[in-house]
Amino acid sequence: LATGAGGVTSSNNLGFWAASEPGSSPSLIIRTGDSFVLGGVTQTISKFSVYSASAATAGARRSFNAFGDVIFLLTFTDGTSGLFKYELP
Repeated sequence: LATGAGGVTSSNNLGFWAASEPGSSPSLIIRTGDSFVLGGVTQTISKFSVYSASAATAGARRSFNAFGDVIFLLTFTDGTSGLFKYELP
């Protein structure tokens, strides 16, 4: 995301986008600076990661399961983190 456009700052300029099928418009799934409710407590996402294929498994997807759901490592502004699954539509 371009800093300065549409309220984008250095604390919310990274996002993960996904499309439901080839040729469809992508939708924003998650973004730094987003609020995330965890156990009734609202956290702010400071960074997130998805895992790429390892050298030993060329072409294998490590952040997606057999159903196409994506796994994120989310880190929050209070320093806590965890793995979370997003079920793609």
